Amino acid sequence: MNRIIETWRAAKGWKTLLASLAIAVIGVLQATDWTTIVPEDRVGPVMVGIGVLMAVLRAVTDGPMGKK
Repeated sequence: MNRIIETWRAAKGWKTLLASLAIAVIGVLQATDWTTIVPEDRVGPVMVGIGVLMAVLRAVTDGPMGKK
């Protein structure tokens, strides 16, 4: 629990940016006609690919946001 609290405090200055980005992304996702981007029969593999990509990115990055 302490790690979560420390991370929350360390995110000072980033929390508002992350919240506004999340709202913007949700708006784009709601407004997008996904059937024109990803064919219905490819949705599963595309989602798996995105999940794998995110896991790989997490594995190769270790720094906090905004820091070199």
